[in-house]
Amino acid sequence: SGVGNSNSAITGENVAQGSVGGGLVSSLNLANDVQRFFEGSSDEPSYGPLRHQPLMFQDDIARLCTSVQSAQAGNERIELTMNLKQLNINVEKSLHTLIGNRKRVQLIRDMIKNEPLLFKGEEIKEKTFQIYLGDQIHSEGMQKSVECTINNRYWLAMSAILEIRAIIDDYRVHSLGGINTGINLWEMAIIPMLLNNADMWTEMSKEALIELDKLQNLCLAVLFALPRSTPRPILCWDTK
Repeated sequence: SGVGNSNSAITGENVAQGSVGGGLVSSLNLANDVQRFFEGSSDEPSYGPLRHQPLMFQDDIARLCTSVQSAQAGNERIELTMNLKQLNINVEKSLHTLIGNRKRVQLIRDMIKNEPLLFKGEEIKEKTFQIYLGDQIHSEGMQKSVECTINNRYWLAMSAILEIRAIIDDYRVHSLGGINTGINLWEMAIIPMLLNNADMWTEMSKEALIELDKLQNLCLAVLFALPRSTPRPILCWDTK
């Protein structure tokens, strides 16, 4: 151990390091300490009577702040929590994103230039958009965040469509019904990936909807090996 050799003993069943159970225990342990350290914090925002604690998923932490001072105070609390658990903070991956109207954002940006946000003495950089739990969070608000998220998943879906085409070209799939297999793969595997967390997309631009529609039309056209000139209404009618 870290303090030298210990006596040997039979422990019976326990949680092994690197196991699923070990990951759960670690996450719960960390979440418990973050809850404890932020419980009395006056720097957390509220929505009416609802107070926002830091958002956590395993070892990823996100905080909502309304001022530079509250952001720095939260950084110091997180640093204290990590020191207590003897964990390191990846400062390079620790970022901040400014969301709001342009005048307010510029005002806060100027304040941060004079008084940088720090973790362990290192400056935390600003990023216009960043990924958190699979979604892109953009500084220009919900609509832009949805567009960035769709664009980020677009090429994954494109490569999946071509892979589905390769699968249904295999003669062994024909006994199941090649086109039906392709449509099932699209609906059961690709759409859930593409629309993951879509219940949070409370604002969507027309451009984002068009991009999603294009992807579905492209998938159908590839499955049926149709040229780009095929009228979209006919494609939708024939596939119901």
